[in-house]
Amino acid sequence: NKVKVISGDHPMPSEKNASATDEIISLLKDATERDLVIFIISGGGSTLLCNPENMTCLDEAEILKRLYGSGANIKKINTVRKHLSTARGGYLAKYAYPARAVSLIFSDVPGDDLEFIASGPTIKDTTTVKDARKIVDEFDLEKRTGLSKINLVETPKEDKYFENVKNILVVSNKIALTAMAEKAKNEGFNAEIVTSALS
Repeated sequence: NKVKVISGDHPMPSEKNASATDEIISLLKDATERDLVIFIISGGGSTLLCNPENMTCLDEAEILKRLYGSGANIKKINTVRKHLSTARGGYLAKYAYPARAVSLIFSDVPGDDLEFIASGPTIKDTTTVKDARKIVDEFDLEKRTGLSKINLVETPKEDKYFENVKNILVVSNKIALTAMAEKAKNEGFNAEIVTSALS
């Protein structure tokens, strides 16, 4: 009775996701310094947190199709995504401010760089609109999507929005590999982890 579930679509953003994101933002904006917000963030979060300005989630889906089809890596893809939505790249931390917040993060990004997992909604973004624009131009996305202008937004850069946020990596590829290696050794195999960051 106390839990409300808001669902969205995956792997491509949709208007349903935009509606769900609006609900999340409204909820966070009501938080005060007396509140504790617990975020559970995992791969797939980028798609769900669709909140573009002067574009639609369907426009974003077209951009993603072109990036995936061109072989762009996850850091390039999520750099663009951070600057397509006012719910990624630290924006959820900004909306939750001044409440305290804890993010429990499940990584699906090689190397576990927290700001790229689900496009880092609670983490201060080190990329800029300029970085995203370079990638848009590199992959000729405006021409290839047929969009006259891909509208990019800057992510929050003020330190105050992140002072009350604790980001904790709870599950990662490395943790899973270590557990598999231990199990394999217990079964008599000579197991070795070659890398946890293959892409």
